[in-house]
Amino acid sequence: MPKDSSKTTPKSTTRDTRIDQLFDQIAELAQKPEWFQKSKCWGMGNDFFFPNKGTLSREQKEFCAECPTRAECLDYGINIRFGIYGGTSERQRRVLRKNYSPAKRDAFLAEN
Repeated sequence: MPKDSSKTTPKSTTRDTRIDQLFDQIAELAQKPEWFQKSKCWGMGNDFFFPNKGTLSREQKEFCAECPTRAECLDYGINIRFGIYGGTSERQRRVLRKNYSPAKRDAFLAEN
């Protein structure tokens, strides 16, 4: 007897949701903003800014420290879960997201 497909609609799993979110973030990255052309990383591949989970991102952060568009990059990436933006890791951005403002961003960048 054939199954009634109207009753067996699969629910989205947590993994599927995470994959969808990742694809949304990748699509957003593909649309680079105007300031990006003035950044130190203009023309570089993205691999450098997406270190493997659990690895230190010191090299990336040092690279970003001298970038003229660091503040714009941090604003751009503040809600993105993966990668290095404005010289910050995802963990640092998670803390910064609480009550995020240009003043809070500038204070953080001055200290780091």
